[in-house]
Amino acid sequence: MSMAHGSAAVPATLAMRLLEATGVDLTHCYQCGKCSAGCPMATEMDYPSSVLMRLLQTGQPQQEISALKSHSIWLCLSCETCFCRCPMEIDIPKVADFLRAESLRRNLVHPKAKNILRFHRAFLDTIRYA
Repeated sequence: MSMAHGSAAVPATLAMRLLEATGVDLTHCYQCGKCSAGCPMATEMDYPSSVLMRLLQTGQPQQEISALKSHSIWLCLSCETCFCRCPMEIDIPKVADFLRAESLRRNLVHPKAKNILRFHRAFLDTIRYA
């Protein structure tokens, strides 16, 4: 996917694809850190949620890859504490869902996430075949 920019096509950033797929606009994040401060898993994460948002905001391919390879996206509990605390109402659990799917699609899953991924797949298979 690419977006027209002048006369040349510019590849869509991950943040643009996220916006298109989920409606979550990361440009609204102004790095207050309330999401990370309230996250019960933040101390276990390689990148707390506010840092993940910043990695995606840059639009830099290497930063996007860092987000997709992170252990953090697999540690998110989807408890929505971050979403409740965010003054801009950014749905970070929805962002984590999108990043997990993209990480799987690109085969960039963090090695420490193997057991989490097994559970993730078993859970989705249970729903799919129920």
